[in-house]
Order: sequence, then C-alpha cells, then structure tokens
Amino acid sequence: MPLTKLAQSAVHPPGPGRRVWGLLILLLLAWAAAMAVVGWNLQIRSAEELVHADWRLATWGWGLALLVFTALMLVAWIGLRAYKLKLHSMQQMAAQSEQRLEQALSSMHSGFLLLDAQRRIQVWNPCYEAFFPWQKAQLVPGLPLLQLFDAAEQGLSPMQLGKIKALHEQLLAQPGKPLEQQLPAGHFVQLTARAVAQGGLAITYQDVSDIRMAAAEIESLAFYDSLTHLPNRRLLLDRLTQATVQAQRDGWYGALLFLDLDHFKLLNDTLGHATGDQLLQQVAKRLRSAVRASDTVARLGGDEFVIMLCELARTEAEAATLAQRVGEKILAHLNQSFTLGEHEHRSACSMGVTLFGQLQLSSAGELIKQADIAMHQIKVRSGSGLCFFDPQMQVEIHQRARMEGDLRLALEKSQFELHYQPQFTLSGQVIGAEALLRWRHPERGLVPPGMFIAVAEESEIIIPLGMWVIEQACDQLAAWQKDSRLSHLQVAVNVSAKQFRHADFADRVIDVVERAGIAPQLLKLELTESLVIENVQQTIATMKQLRNHGLCFSMDDFGTGQSSLTYLTQLPLHQLKIDQSFVRHMGQRHSDDVIVQTIIGMARNLNLEVIAEGVETLEQRTMLARYGCELFQGYFFSPPVPVQKFEQLLSCTPGCDRAGMRA
Repeated sequence: MPLTKLAQSAVHPPGPGRRVWGLLILLLLAWAAAMAVVGWNLQIRSAEELVHADWRLATWGWGLALLVFTALMLVAWIGLRAYKLKLHSMQQMAAQSEQRLEQALSSMHSGFLLLDAQRRIQVWNPCYEAFFPWQKAQLVPGLPLLQLFDAAEQGLSPMQLGKIKALHEQLLAQPGKPLEQQLPAGHFVQLTARAVAQGGLAITYQDVSDIRMAAAEIESLAFYDSLTHLPNRRLLLDRLTQATVQAQRDGWYGALLFLDLDHFKLLNDTLGHATGDQLLQQVAKRLRSAVRASDTVARLGGDEFVIMLCELARTEAEAATLAQRVGEKILAHLNQSFTLGEHEHRSACSMGVTLFGQLQLSSAGELIKQADIAMHQIKVRSGSGLCFFDPQMQVEIHQRARMEGDLRLALEKSQFELHYQPQFTLSGQVIGAEALLRWRHPERGLVPPGMFIAVAEESEIIIPLGMWVIEQACDQLAAWQKDSRLSHLQVAVNVSAKQFRHADFADRVIDVVERAGIAPQLLKLELTESLVIENVQQTIATMKQLRNHGLCFSMDDFGTGQSSLTYLTQLPLHQLKIDQSFVRHMGQRHSDDVIVQTIIGMARNLNLEVIAEGVETLEQRTMLARYGCELFQGYFFSPPVPVQKFEQLLSCTPGCDRAGMRA
C-alpha cells in the first residue's frame, strides 16, 4: 500500500533546510563585508602612513574579522545542529504516525478506500482486498477507481462486474448515501462515501452479512414454521387476503384446502414426538410437490396444513372440480406409506375445501374457518376423505356453540336432574337403576339427551357435568341407605372417555364416595368398549385403582366395538351389558341371536354378570331368558323416571303387572 510515500512528504519538509542554508550564506557575506572594510581602510592609507600607523590597528582589524567569522560559524553550526535534531524528531513522529496509520487501517473490520479529487486510488487497507480479492493484482496508486472494474482476468462474469461498477458509479454520484450489495462470495456489504480534504473521497465497505442473516432469521421465525419451513398462519393470512382482493378484481376463483392428519396423536404417543416431527416434515414435502409453485402450502400448527390454490378457473363450478381433483391427488400422495426411521407408517387425512373468488366476500379468517368446519365434517364421518364447505355447516356450528354456552349456564343454574331407569331380575325384582341425565330448560322444557350429550362430550363441559352426575348419584345412594327397603340398590353411571382420561378422575370419584359415606360397591361405572381399547394399559390402571376401593364396572354397549378377549380378561369388570342394537333385532336376524348367545356364554365363562338393555317387548324378554340372560333394562319394564316416581315403582310387589309399572 502507498502509505510510506504519503508519510515521506510530511517527514522531509523543504522549508527548514532552505532557511538554514540562507543563514549560512548571510553569515559568510557578513564576514566578507567585514574583511572588505578592513582591506579598504588599508588601501586608502598611503605607504608613508602605513609605516607610521600603529601596527596594533591592523592586528586588531584582522582579529576582529576572525572573531566575527568564528562567531558566525558557531551560530551556523548551532542552527544546523538544531535543524538536524528537529528533523530526526520529525522523522520519528512521522514513522510512529505511519505505523499507527498502518495498524489502524489493518485492524479495521471495514474495507477502506481513499480517492483523490480526480477519483484516483490513493490508499486502501487489507479488508478492502479481502472483499475484492480479484482486484489485488490491479490495485496501484493513481489508478482511476472505475477503471479498476474494467480490468480483465478477474474471474467474474461481465454481468457481475457490471453490477459492482454500476453501484460504485452511483456511490460517486451520490456521496453520503449508503448503498448495499451482495458480493459474489456471498457477503452483504454496505458502501458509504464521504468527502475529505482537497476534494477527495473516503469509501468504507461494512460487512452487514450477520445483520442480514439475523433479519432473515427473524423474518423466518415471524412468517415461517420452524419445523417444516412452510409459511405459518400469519403469512398465510397475509397472502390469502391479497389473493381474495386480486380474485375479486380479476374475476377468478381459487380454493382453500384445510388438511388434518388422522390419528396423529396416536403416532406421537406410541413412537414419540421425534417420529411425529419426521412425519410432519415428509407430509410438508409431499404437499409442496403436489401443487404448483404459485400455490401456498402452510402449516397452522400441530398436524394441520392449509393449501391455497389461486387462479383455478373463471367459473365457480369449474374451480370446484379442479379443487376436488387437486384434493384427491393430495390424498393419494399422503395415503402412500412413510418411512419413519425403522418404521413404515401409513397416514390418512381429512380435508375440508372452500372456494373464494369474485362472488365470495368472506375474509381470510372466515375462509380458514369455513375450510376447518368442512374438514371436521369428514372427521365426524370417521375421517379420510374430502368435503366442501356448506353454509348450513356454519349454521350448525353456531347452534352447537350456542348450545355449549347454554350447557355451561345450565350447570351453573342447576337445570340438570337425574332420571332413573330400573334394572330387573328375571323374577321381576328391582336390583338397581341406571342414572340418566336430563336437562330441564326454563323455556324449552325437558331437552332430549340426544340434543346436548354429544355437544357436552365434545367440549370440556362433560368433565364437570359428569362429576356432577356421580355426586348426585352418590347422594341418592346415601339417602336410600337409610331405608332398609332401598339400601340394596345399585346405581350405574355412564362415564365419558374425556372424563375417564382426566388426570384426577379416580381420586375425585374416591373422594366423592367417601364423603357420601356409601358402600362403594353400590356405585357402578359404565364404560364403553371404545373407551377401554383406546389406551388399554392406562384404562386398566385407573380401573384397578377404583376397584381396590370397592367400585364396580360394567362394559356398556358390549359387542359394538373391537374388544380383544385378552384385554377383556385383564379388565376388573363386574358386568357386561348387551347393546340394544342386538336385542332389537333378535328373532329377525339370525346373526344378532348368535351374538347375544355368545355374549351370554362368554360372560358366564368369565364369571361376569350380563344385563340386556333396550328390552321393549315381551318376546325379547322371553328370548333373552331362554338364552340365559337374567338381568334386564328397557321400556318394557319402565322408561327413565324421576326419583320420586322410581321410588313409587319400587312399592310394587315383584309379581305385579309390568304394565302397571310402566303407567
């Protein structure tokens, strides 16, 4: 770098040297003048006067001249010595300044380039060479800057050189304005030019790669899913909003596909979250490959994905056809097996579809909600398929949401009550009852359970509501225990899967039973087959905890699920309940008769009680008795009734007319 030459001009200033030599010349001239005066005085005297002059005067003149000369020489030497000392000091200071300048420029993390008024290169530092290594051989002082980018053999394409040159042209034309460019090596560099003395220009090159990478990472975290690198909900909403505006302006239709993987939670629970993450990544890859580059595939979270298809068609019908075709293609892609480490996995999915376009004025959020609603319709139908959104679905969703709010209010206002359906022996003796929930609405009267039980089970309301039923049943058992005629009665209570899976279910039930002070065997919990087989080991553990405290269990709707005999022998059951669907068709379908006989025989071999529900005719009771069933429940004996009427029913003798009980 030309820093030495720059320093030498300051180390050897021309002014002081000329002044010292001028002083010496003046001293010599003064001495010569003194000698000339002495000589002139001697010349004007005559020979006769010289003879008679005092020789001391001549000696004094010559001595004075010599003394003046000596003094002048001494002054000259002192001045010269002082000049040399000052020069040496200035050289040391210049060397130190040069060293500091070298160190400063070398230690800079930014590139530095100094130009003169004619925009010719004067000084540069090593960092500049690191940014532009291909220029190292061409860097010489005095070279015009722009000419540097015209040099050949730089290993860059003409287009790359042209971009860099154009940026520097803009920089020279607008000094003070920061400009930024990505160099061929990948660095992001910010260029800033500032004016210096004598019309020069100092250019700094700041590496802002880390800042740009951090900004890109922040943007990625804000707008992209970290696992699949797909757009997230925020970016999807932004793109969908723009797409709906463009669709209405340009007159085309698009589609939104809401996709949810079936049984993904089961995969997470059995193989672990790492395997679940692998599946999500592979699903994202397949979704991207199944659509166009102009379409958007986003992950909302969990196992939910959304695909936005733009510019499908000009008509709604054609757009729906194309959307269905793309949806079926995606389903086919996802139905193929996935390799997850050492495991092969097949995954089905549920998909909801809604259209947007020139006549669809829904917002982005509403469109996602519509597709979500359509997807849940497939979930209700056991999953794995495609469903288009119907406005009637949204009406049902609003009704369901309103029902959920009414249920919460009903629980707070104590609008629920229990009805009891008696359970009989073959001889007609009442041994207990099933407690069934009823909702007495202040305006709508007695609301049928079919209108609210499903809503309660799908929401968290079923947990406090189910516990309320158990508490009421225990309180009723406690009241009956005080009457010797009723103290033997058992009460069966249905337990939902969500309630049974709650973390403190067993502890809370045990606490309720102990606070009520009842014999625990009088409370019977009815579980469905689907609840039992969902997580067998957890189910067995919870049942054993409750069984150890004396509670009894009945498997409700037995025969409708997929129970394994192995699991059946492990469960601490007390009773099997034959589902009413088999009882209803006895004598009409031979297969149902065979199933009923099989269940009764299995229960007898496993030393379990068996009870038939849904008995509505004398013929059904007779056939069940012939097959070996000894316990019955159904409308043939009595419908569910309030507790007061149930207690009146118990006043009948075992041999009384069943018709009288139904009255």
